Amino acid sequence: MNPATADRITRYIAVTGGVGTVLVFLLAGDSAATATLVGGIVSLANWLVLRWVMGKLSDNTVTQTGPLMALLLGKMFLLMAVSWGLLSRFELDPMGYVVGVSSIFVGITLGVMLRPAGESPTAVTPAEES
Repeated sequence: MNPATADRITRYIAVTGGVGTVLVFLLAGDSAATATLVGGIVSLANWLVLRWVMGKLSDNTVTQTGPLMALLLGKMFLLMAVSWGLLSRFELDPMGYVVGVSSIFVGITLGVMLRPAGESPTAVTPAEES
């Protein structure tokens, strides 16, 4: 994935989380909106870690991918643990949280589908070649 696409996806995840928070506030109130905002932040953090690890995996200088794959597995378990902790300890609204966490899926979909005309989704910039 090229940096422009990754940046666009990051923006769409953040915007989707924000828009979702506002919509949930209007439809379900401040408790659910707070959970949506927290879920959106978790989703954005999840994406940023995923983006970093995938960038390292696609780097031609990486010779051993095992530690990075273990990091991805650890990230998944950490995401589950953080979600469980937030939902149980802080008693966040589960549906609001799910709306916020779902912003990663919507953001990735929009970021890939709504690319500028003529931009290749896998184009490598000159900076990436070296």
